[in-house]
Amino acid sequence: MRIRGICAVAILCLTSAIVSAEVIQIVGGNKQLGCVGQKAQELLSVRTSRKTGGIASNVKVTFSIAQQPSQPLKKGSSGSLSAYEVYTDTNGLASVEFNFGKPNAGDYVITAVTKDTLSDPISFQLIAMQDNWMLMVLFALLGGLGVFLFGMFYLNDSLQKVAGKKFRSLLISLTKNRIKGTMTGLLVTLLNQSSSATTVLEVSLVSAGLLTFYQSIPITIGAEIGSTVTAQLVAFKLSDYAAIIAGFGFFLSFFSKQKRIKSIGDTILGFGILFLGMKLMSDGLMPLKNYKPFLSLMENVGNPFIGIMVGLIFTLVVQSSGATTGIVIALALAGAITLKEAIPINLGASIGTCITAILGSIGAGREGKRVAVFHTLAQTAGVILVYPFLTVVTYKGVPSWIYFAEWFTSAVFNSTELA
Repeated sequence: MRIRGICAVAILCLTSAIVSAEVIQIVGGNKQLGCVGQKAQELLSVRTSRKTGGIASNVKVTFSIAQQPSQPLKKGSSGSLSAYEVYTDTNGLASVEFNFGKPNAGDYVITAVTKDTLSDPISFQLIAMQDNWMLMVLFALLGGLGVFLFGMFYLNDSLQKVAGKKFRSLLISLTKNRIKGTMTGLLVTLLNQSSSATTVLEVSLVSAGLLTFYQSIPITIGAEIGSTVTAQLVAFKLSDYAAIIAGFGFFLSFFSKQKRIKSIGDTILGFGILFLGMKLMSDGLMPLKNYKPFLSLMENVGNPFIGIMVGLIFTLVVQSSGATTGIVIALALAGAITLKEAIPINLGASIGTCITAILGSIGAGREGKRVAVFHTLAQTAGVILVYPFLTVVTYKGVPSWIYFAEWFTSAVFNSTELA
């Protein structure tokens, strides 16, 4: 009887322990971005519940600062919480305010535990930035974009030097059939790193009577394919090796006495500078991945039509789809944009880039203007063709184009990374 009584008490205690055991989870305030010396915009909030189900109220939650940047002893102050022990309310919620330390910026980790989760605390991650951090992000974007575009133009000039003076005559001779014309457009765009530049070249050749309008069509199609290569090279994260690539190109050019080798060295240097600009942009844009207003703005850009218009207008202003694509890839590398938001912007950029060809056709003859119009119509038709697969046509609950892009990246490159 005594043994039975002991067993009954043990079972009762075990059952009681299981019923009373809590689970804790974050419900708000995680991954915030704030300024040094200021209060975090959102409360750090957790919810407790029973493992068997139901809300766990009146449970003591202990908050603590597990990591923070060091601050000067005399003129500085450490991060602080409004309370370090809080009891959950009737909804199982417990919240505290957090103040960032000053004057040094850096990463903070705040943990929260209950008596039943001591071995498995949950963590809030916050980042403190200087007061002028948005201005610094803007400078990093503009500076990185300037370096990126300089690298692109430098690469363009160097590749054309490698190609030699017979570039135009070679272009004319290779456009006598459609397949050669398409490949020519692709290769020329690889050389000048701009489908718009290729189209402007077409306009001048057609206007001069050296090419017919129908010969220019395959070149335009090839140019659109070729314009994606630079973006893909940048997305391979060669930016981590930008300094090595640029340095190798510089010394190859500097120490060589042959003009052709010098041009090849300049080409490699241009690639390195281009990747360096990409790295500067992606590093500078990194804070945006935790900036809630920017993330909310990007959710609106997730609407395909709005995203296309944003990409189109921005490209009209800067007159470079390469710049737009570079910024989008930089945002992706920084983790500040999703694939759903990135694709429409790039589609808009493909239409916006036509402005260069249109401007280049001003003053050209009738045939030259037809080349620019075909370029614009081809880009617009491509976007219209893809649009339904971003909106109404879905697969497994995901827009078909998004699903295809993720599947293709995973199958071909064995990667799930956005960029």
